[in-house]
Amino acid sequence: MVSGKDQLKPSYNPWDWLGPGVYFWEENPYKALQYAEKCANKKQKFSGEILTPLVIGAIIELRNCLNLVEPNSINIVKEAYSNLKRRMEQAGETLPENKKANRERDCAVIKYVPPTQK
Repeated sequence: MVSGKDQLKPSYNPWDWLGPGVYFWEENPYKALQYAEKCANKKQKFSGEILTPLVIGAIIELRNCLNLVEPNSINIVKEAYSNLKRRMEQAGETLPENKKANRERDCAVIKYVPPTQK
């Protein structure tokens, strides 16, 4: 990453908990390494391949984001869920389901949050 020979690869799996993107563990490099090791050992749902689990540091400037720590964020997520459920019912479709590490419903709801709310 540092040398520019490789780059972070966004995840686009339908089971990604918070939707497509690159995931970071804030202030917890141990948890990040633990997750990478689980993925490398196929103990975590992961579509890629990790040969050598490791952690890199990052400075991230947040701009347009949904901060799930802020109290109002739960209302934004609830509204997205209600709107998605209503739209799918009108179309005769059913919401995806969360099953263990497969977080398809969570992913669908987060993807349904309007960009102006993220």
